[in-house]
Amino acid sequence: MSGPHRAVKGDLEKAVQLEEESLRRARESGNTGCAIWVLIYLGRAILLKGDVTRALAYTLESLGSSVELPNWRSTIVGLDLWAMVRWAQGRAALATTVLAAIEPLRRQGEGINADLHPHRRHARIMAQVRERLGDPALAAAWAEGEHMTLEQAVAYALEVGEADEPTTQ
Repeated sequence: MSGPHRAVKGDLEKAVQLEEESLRRARESGNTGCAIWVLIYLGRAILLKGDVTRALAYTLESLGSSVELPNWRSTIVGLDLWAMVRWAQGRAALATTVLAAIEPLRRQGEGINADLHPHRRHARIMAQVRERLGDPALAAAWAEGEHMTLEQAVAYALEVGEADEPTTQ
């Protein structure tokens, strides 16, 4: 069973261990595309464990790598994970801005892995954002992101992340 499947089944320690080994191998072989996905899965498992700081580090690394090796699927999933990490940090407005940027692609189903991004979860998160921020702040955060291109959303996430970016290497 792979790391992502172990994370879904709740064996987070084993998932993290397997993904860390996969990341080491991807880095050693220079396989950036594989490393991006492993960073996303690793960030997700670590977020589920409650380590928001490390989850952010892996997420930012995946997004930084996606600039070097554009892969729109992994970029969308990485941005979605970034929003979930920011949400976990209590930074709902930042999360909302990026969710607005990827919403058109999410609705079309482009780049979305159903196991990681069920539509019910998105609706639940948006209801929680509305409750946490209120309608005016939600509208402002949404308006900031809704016209961003995917590249602009990545730049935004990386720029906002610079202030608190831990390293993963």
